[in-house]
Amino acid sequence: VIPYNGILLRVAAPPPESNIGDYDDWLRQLFFHEYTHILHLSDTRYPAKLVKFLLGKLVAPNGLSPGWITEGIASYFETVETTRGRGQSSYTEMLLRTDILNDRFLRLDEMAGTRYTWPGWLAQYLYGVAFWRYLAETYGEEKVTEFSHRYGRSLWFFSLNNKAKKSFGKSFYDLWRDWKGELEERYGKIKKSIEAGGLREGEEWLRPE
Repeated sequence: VIPYNGILLRVAAPPPESNIGDYDDWLRQLFFHEYTHILHLSDTRYPAKLVKFLLGKLVAPNGLSPGWITEGIASYFETVETTRGRGQSSYTEMLLRTDILNDRFLRLDEMAGTRYTWPGWLAQYLYGVAFWRYLAETYGEEKVTEFSHRYGRSLWFFSLNNKAKKSFGKSFYDLWRDWKGELEERYGKIKKSIEAGGLREGEEWLRPE
């Protein structure tokens, strides 16, 4: 959105093994993702809009959000506006399930995708889309839009939890704990049902030299 609204679309579809390889219509899904960025990052309202009137598009409060917000929201709408997307991908589900069952679930601050260890930069997309889908399904999609409006009008930059409490009734730390608890319960039931049917483990096979 700086210095002007622009979208770059890579028309070549990704391979199936990619984290974005689960799509129905590649360009449609890509457009919804990138266009959501335009709408979200440009969402500036009064009183912040007064400063934007003076300084131009340099003022974009929502652009100061961490990746799990900006990419998470864009990935959420790429999902709900199509029949596939990262929010419905088995790849995303596998990542979250594995991290929960192995007690490696990322903290809120780690979801920004700045870690060098797995899942690295993918965290902001895969954790982000699942988190915002949880919020939309729990509190209503209108609360996601309300949060964007609240943050986009404020001159109190980086006040994420203040805006979350006003939109969702809880801080992002509390919302993250609720989300994690829901995943632990869901995946815990799946694990128990599989274990009840009996697990089979193979033997390590070493290739002869």
